[in-house]
Amino acid sequence: MTHDFPLREQARRRPPHWADQIIRPWDDALYARLEPFRTHVYWTDQGSINVFRVVGTQHPDYQGRSWRWFLEGGKRMDENLELLRVNPDYYADTVAKRPSMYYLSMDGTDWYVGADGNHRTCIARFLFSHDGRTMLHGVHLTDHRFDHELRRLYLRLQELAREADPAILVEPINRPIGREDTPGWKLDLFEPRIRYVDPAEGIEEILDAEGARRTIGWIREERGRRGWFRLRRRAS
Repeated sequence: MTHDFPLREQARRRPPHWADQIIRPWDDALYARLEPFRTHVYWTDQGSINVFRVVGTQHPDYQGRSWRWFLEGGKRMDENLELLRVNPDYYADTVAKRPSMYYLSMDGTDWYVGADGNHRTCIARFLFSHDGRTMLHGVHLTDHRFDHELRRLYLRLQELAREADPAILVEPINRPIGREDTPGWKLDLFEPRIRYVDPAEGIEEILDAEGARRTIGWIREERGRRGWFRLRRRAS
């Protein structure tokens, strides 16, 4: 049975327009597809986040629930609301949160709660909505970025190669190329590329986006000029 803490009472009287928005799941499958094309990962344990851009969570218990439901029925919500009553300055402090709060993003706009911080995120959203605030400070942020254009070219090249000859290899490769850091933050840099191997033509190349475009154009030209795809099939 939940207790009527002031924040709950405020939310019932004047629910924010987003109160019934659904807490989305972090998409592990999407991340796995994008990871070979990552360009950099930024991490800090002293970051600030717009709590209204927290759209989901890694925790399966809260995925698919609304923020209103979470405030009313989160299994440790009463405990966290009591801590808010005892220490109302906690959510305004700029020092690192203890215990830590973790957030993940794949685009720097939509954020998801990671290892810890679900209940406090929900509280911050309702509290800040009432108080006219936005930013929560002193939290862990991990922001992943990807080369979406290179991935699009990879998928197209893979499709064309599959039609031409199953022996052609098209695979993403990625290597770390550097790190910038000082205490409390780091930026890991990566170089995504496409490995293209055509045994019949004796070709092995590591392609960037421009190289991938040229290879796609060459395959299309050869297909149109020589019926290359049909000849390759008969030869096999």
